[in-house]
Amino acid sequence: MIEAARVALFGDHKPVDTLVGVETLAHPGCLLEVDAIAVIGS
Repeated sequence: MIEAARVALFGDHKPVDTLVGVETLAHPGCLLEVDAIAVIGS
């Protein structure tokens, strides 16, 4: 399911990702937590 969503979004480009199972998230009631770092320019 996750791989199908990645292919739909990114196509052949496969950015690195990490999935980590945790007992609780930072905010109670949340089902998903996303942390991201973006690099703009070079």
